[in-house]
Amino acid sequence: MVRLNRIESKQRMKQEYDAKHNVNQPDFKIGDLVLLKDARIPTGSNKILTKKPYLTNPYIIKQVIASHGAGQAYKLTEKKPGKIYGD
Repeated sequence: MVRLNRIESKQRMKQEYDAKHNVNQPDFKIGDLVLLKDARIPTGSNKILTKKPYLTNPYIIKQVIASHGAGQAYKLTEKKPGKIYGD
């Protein structure tokens, strides 16, 4: 019972936050071209900020994966070689 109450409470808080901050749900579809943002800092780097966090190759959304309350995740494939990301 406690677990159900916590889940319901978190869902209520998310709805209130989304309404207050005008949150828009992403509307990506399978087949859309997207850019992948890579904000990782390379090991041993003394830079914290990068000027170009987006990788240069566009990716295609291969699959939309729904999860429990955490939003959507996407499987991506590179446009050229066909390498799958997100597996």
